[in-house]
Amino acid sequence: MIAIEWGTQDCVDRRSDGSFDALLEAPAGSTLYAIPIERGHCVGQGIQTGPAAILAVPGEVGIPAAPGGFHALGRAGSALKWSATGSLQEPGGVEFLVHQAPGDECLVPRIYLYRLFDAEGGYVTQVNVNVHGPVLTPTGLPIESNEGVNGFYEVLEFVDAPDCLRSDQRLTPASLPESLETGWYMPRVMFGLRHPDNWDDLDSLDNTPPGGGLDFEGNTGFGYLPMFSVDTSAVPRLPATLLNEAPSWGAAGIRGVVAKEDA
Repeated sequence: MIAIEWGTQDCVDRRSDGSFDALLEAPAGSTLYAIPIERGHCVGQGIQTGPAAILAVPGEVGIPAAPGGFHALGRAGSALKWSATGSLQEPGGVEFLVHQAPGDECLVPRIYLYRLFDAEGGYVTQVNVNVHGPVLTPTGLPIESNEGVNGFYEVLEFVDAPDCLRSDQRLTPASLPESLETGWYMPRVMFGLRHPDNWDDLDSLDNTPPGGGLDFEGNTGFGYLPMFSVDTSAVPRLPATLLNEAPSWGAAGIRGVVAKEDA
């Protein structure tokens, strides 16, 4: 059993009737995966693929959502566990709730804007940008690239961001950059690590702990705010592969069955 947003897990044996008991830390509104794995494979790739039962933790999320708002969860640095409610398109900004303080680290939230679909709703790239680049196959699947995040996003600062996020706060995102191309964008809350000797150094951007916790599917499954469009009303369209073992990775024909055009 894996809590996606906070990276906690519990690996247990099932009973003869298929039932089991698992105990792990997970906030209300978060996502749980119940995945069958081989005995002794409770770490690494062994728990990152395969069929899973997807569950939601019931209960109130703790922050009332603003009109049109959305609840996001995540973790950052070595300790910070946070949640946020809000939308870039609604007044009121984004309200952060700190579930566990970051300790001695100084973490500053920012927003990455990923352009996922073009003006016609065609697939451009996916958020799992540590693997795939902007070059696509004929049917729109991402091709592997070592370019990483270069050119995939714009960075949006909070105009009233604190020196360090250590307590519950409501923050106001800056206006959307005029340079945004037409299309659909996914905002993602990320964090910069500010060092005492260089307060402007925000190169260490992440939303996952550098140590500890569970790395699941590249930790790309959390921290997102609602998708929004720029100068288009086209409905986004997703390409598909069949029998894909790891759908969140796009696969680009490495796994699964693809169209003849992508062979």
